[in-house]
Amino acid sequence: MGIEGLLPLLKPVTHKTHISTFDGKTAAVDASAWLYKGIYSCSWELGNGLPTHGYLNYPLKMIRMLQKNNVKPILVFDGTAMPLKEQTIKKRKDDKKKSRELAQKYLSEGKKEQAASMFARCMTVQTEMLSTLMDVLYHMNVDYVVAPYEADAEIAFLCREKLADFAISEDSDILVYGCTNLVLKLDIEGTCENVLLNDTLFNQAYMETVKNEYAKDLASLPRERFMELCIMSGCDYLDNIPGIGIKKALKLMKFYTLEETLGKIKYKKQFIGKVPEDYKDRVDTIKLQFLNGRIIDPRTNVMTELAPLPATVTPAQSEQIGKMFDPAVVERYTKGLYSVRKNISRDRITAEEVARILKEMALANRQKYYVENKSSVNAYVAENKVVIKDAVAKSAATQEQKVPAAEESKEERDKKPQEPSPMVKEEIDQLLRLALEGESAARSEPKRNGRKEQGTPTKPNPFAKCVVEKGQQPQQSQQQKSAEKAGDKRRVYSLYAGESITKFFTTSEVKKPKLEDSDGKDQIANKVVTL
Repeated sequence: MGIEGLLPLLKPVTHKTHISTFDGKTAAVDASAWLYKGIYSCSWELGNGLPTHGYLNYPLKMIRMLQKNNVKPILVFDGTAMPLKEQTIKKRKDDKKKSRELAQKYLSEGKKEQAASMFARCMTVQTEMLSTLMDVLYHMNVDYVVAPYEADAEIAFLCREKLADFAISEDSDILVYGCTNLVLKLDIEGTCENVLLNDTLFNQAYMETVKNEYAKDLASLPRERFMELCIMSGCDYLDNIPGIGIKKALKLMKFYTLEETLGKIKYKKQFIGKVPEDYKDRVDTIKLQFLNGRIIDPRTNVMTELAPLPATVTPAQSEQIGKMFDPAVVERYTKGLYSVRKNISRDRITAEEVARILKEMALANRQKYYVENKSSVNAYVAENKVVIKDAVAKSAATQEQKVPAAEESKEERDKKPQEPSPMVKEEIDQLLRLALEGESAARSEPKRNGRKEQGTPTKPNPFAKCVVEKGQQPQQSQQQKSAEKAGDKRRVYSLYAGESITKFFTTSEVKKPKLEDSDGKDQIANKVVTL
C-alpha cells in the first residue's frame, strides 16, 4: 500500500527514464511485488487448485531484463509478520476471504470473467511459492535476502551501506525508511520512473526551479516531521484520521509539530471522536520502526537495527517492531531455509528439479501463447493454405505440387486480415512448423503423448517438438559428448523456446554462489539455468 498520496505529491521531482541508465549498478528489489504480479497472471489456476508454476514467469522475466541491461539484482523477501502490522494483515485477510467467497459464487453461476477477477483479488503468496522462487534464484546464482520482518527496512539498509545503488519497488514506504533513489513502475521493456531525492527534493537549488507549492512545502520539512506527515496520511501500520489526507496534513504540519497539530484538530467539530486517545503513542511506535527497524546484515549474517534503539524505548514498543532472533538460526533464515514461526528447517530442491519446473513452464507458456494468439495464427494460416498444403505433402514424402496463387481483386485483398508484425510472424512460423510436423507424425502414429485416442480423429499436435519422448535424448554435438565424459552433466530447458537444451559443464566450471550454504552441500555450476 505505502503512504497514501505521497507519490502524486512527488510528481514534480519524478522523471521518466529507462533501466539502461543504471548500467553497471546493483538494484535491491522488493521481491513480493514481482511475485504478486506473477500470481495474478495464473490466478485462475491457483484459485481452482490446479498445479502451476506460472507465478515464476514474471519475476524471472524481470530478472532477465535487468541482467540484459547490465543491472545486478538482489531480491529482498518479506520475513515474519511483526505485531505492529497485525491489524493491517488481519484486514487484508478478511478482504481476501470475501473475494474468494464471491469468486466461488460467480464460478458456480458460470460467470467465469467475474470469477477470474475475484480470484485475482484473493491471491496470497504461499510458503511453497517463496521457497521455489528462492531455490530457482540460488541455482541461477542470483543473490537474494530474506528480511527478518519488513523488506522495505532491509532494502533501505542495503542502499545506505552501498551494497545496492538503488531500490526497485512500488511501495512508497521505502522513502520514509531513508532510501533516496527509488525506481518504480518498471515494466518488462525497462521503462520506469525514478525518484532521486538527494538531487531533487533535498536539493535547495533544484527546488527553486519547481513551481509546485506542495512539493516545495514537502521539501521544507525536517526528516522527522516528514516521517510524521507520512504516518498521519495513512500507511501500512496506521490508517489516516478520517478527513485528513496528505495535502491537508501538509498545510498543518508546515507550521506545527505533530503534537500541536493533534491539539488543534482534536476539538474541531468535523474531527470530534475521530482521533484515538493513544494516537500520538502509536505514531511514536511507528516512527521507531521507520528509524530503528530490525534488519539482517548479509555480510555478517547478524541481526541488528537500522539505528541503535533509544534508551527511552519501552519493552512494549520494542516488541511491537519484532523480537530478535536466535543468532544460531539467522544464517539459514536469511537464505529461506528456516522458519522462525514454525521452528523448522528445509532443504533446497535439486538442480534436476529446477530443470523439470522450467520445462513445465516452457510447455505451458507455449500452449498459452498459442491459445491467446489463436486468431492471429488462424488468419496467417488462412493466407498461406497453399504453402501449408505443400509442406504437408512434402512431409508425407509425396511429390510437392506448387500451385500458383490466383489473381485477386482489390475487394478480396481488402477483406484479408492484416499480416502479423515480423516478431509475431516469426513466432507463428515456428508454431506452424511444429503443427505441420506434428500432423505428419500423428498420421503414422496412433498414440499421441503416450495416450491412445479412441473414437476421435487425430488432430495436429502443435507442441510435438516441445516434448522429449521417453527414452529419447536430444542430439549432442561432438564437443558436448566430450564434455559429458569429462565432467558434470546438467539438463536445463529454455523458458521461452519450449525446446529441450542439454548443456555440459566440467567440474572446473563449478562456482560457489555468493550466498551459499555454510556446509557447501548445495553448490552448483554457475549459469546452470540460462534465462
